[in-house]
Amino acid sequence: MNTSEQFMNAFGVLERVVLLGADVDARDSFGNPALARAALDARQVVDEPLLPELGIDLQRILRLLLEAGGDPDWINPRTEQTLVESFRDDPFGPVLVTALGDR
Repeated sequence: MNTSEQFMNAFGVLERVVLLGADVDARDSFGNPALARAALDARQVVDEPLLPELGIDLQRILRLLLEAGGDPDWINPRTEQTLVESFRDDPFGPVLVTALGDR
């Protein structure tokens, strides 16, 4: 199985879980909602230069979470920054900004 197939399988599971009513505002053990957790996890796999295919896949995940009610304006209580502010200078930043649209 290639990485594209692996992504499609994993994304299908995420879509199904969201469709079945997963609470995308639920918090992880650090208080991050799903959208923030996805951004934090994505940061760990993004290198420079960002492969276009990876950017597209990450945007699909972020948009799915947004469409399911993820809050793009959530402010991290530890840093007092929005997601866009938190990732502005990060290699993942442009992917996040594109997925979230103008904010």
